[in-house]
Amino acid sequence: MTLRCLRRDPAPQRAGYAAPTLRGIVKELTQANRSFEILFVDDGSSDGSFAVLEELAAADARVGIIRFRGNFGKAAASMPASAVSRVASS
Repeated sequence: MTLRCLRRDPAPQRAGYAAPTLRGIVKELTQANRSFEILFVDDGSSDGSFAVLEELAAADARVGIIRFRGNFGKAAASMPASAVSRVASS
């Protein structure tokens, strides 16, 4: 499943969407008693989101980051996330 957590707001506001999105996903999956891993893909943005993602990943072992050097689109971001996921699909 691919979810977009960053909106097309002006750059300074974008990074702020990752943490609330993560909290909501973790809450729902935990309540559903599901095993999960969350992979964020940073598309080479310069809005500070990578630093936010690093903090989130450091705080929760179920969170990972894939970082691109540039924006290659949604399909390009989805493929490596699926390839490196540690949790089997069910």
